[in-house]
Amino acid sequence: MGAIHDNDHLSTNQSEKLIKKSYYEGINNEVGTVYVKARKLKVGVGVHHYIAICVPGRIKWLVYEFMNYGLDMYACKEILGHTCIVLGNHYVKDVYNAVKKATSYGKYSVLRNNCNDWTCRVASFLGYKIDVKWTCHNA
Repeated sequence: MGAIHDNDHLSTNQSEKLIKKSYYEGINNEVGTVYVKARKLKVGVGVHHYIAICVPGRIKWLVYEFMNYGLDMYACKEILGHTCIVLGNHYVKDVYNAVKKATSYGKYSVLRNNCNDWTCRVASFLGYKIDVKWTCHNA
């Protein structure tokens, strides 16, 4: 996971992807600030939404993305994208569990189960009702 190239999107990570599970599963009870982020697509006017966590004292970003090939989870120092919504501070393990639960709703579908739907589900499992669309005024 993490080495697959996605031709429809610019790459979120702007530095080396670290895909060791201990970085993004939250096994050490880390707490971080959770963000809904968006970055432009290579083509068109839409954006790709994803979840990112900033954990103080660790690698800068933990990233969770629902892509056309499935779930991508990794840590990296630099990411591409702008903040749409701040979801507050959460345990990384709680975000990881919300991500896994949101992903269990089925495979990616542009019309019925895309990154927008997935991001809203993750937020709902963390206690937030949000509505993100194909465009984001900050992206």
